Amino acid sequence: MLSITHGQKTGCTGHLICICSNLKCIGCHCVVGVVVNSTPQHLDVLRSVFILYKTSINCYILNSKRTVKASKLTFDFEPLGTTINNLKQQVEALSVPVSLIRKRLSERSTSSETCD
Repeated sequence: MLSITHGQKTGCTGHLICICSNLKCIGCHCVVGVVVNSTPQHLDVLRSVFILYKTSINCYILNSKRTVKASKLTFDFEPLGTTINNLKQQVEALSVPVSLIRKRLSERSTSSETCD
């Protein structure tokens, strides 16, 4: 279980100012991460994000029923840029059929108006 401390800290790097609150373990009272409370407008997506410190966290692995340090674990993931590019390609592929459907609907509504 985690608790969010009310004391806030401000990080400042150049023109970047973020206000964060510490996340503390209720059991051992260690800081295990931060939650981002306030960011510049261009970083809006980071607000309310929990950032956990891998070195401060233990993970319970379900299938082996053991606990390990999170810093010992590695996670295979696809880089975000690749995922975004794949999604863009999918959206572009869908936009062509959608534009054709709109065109056909427009043509039908025009032809039905002339028939009335």
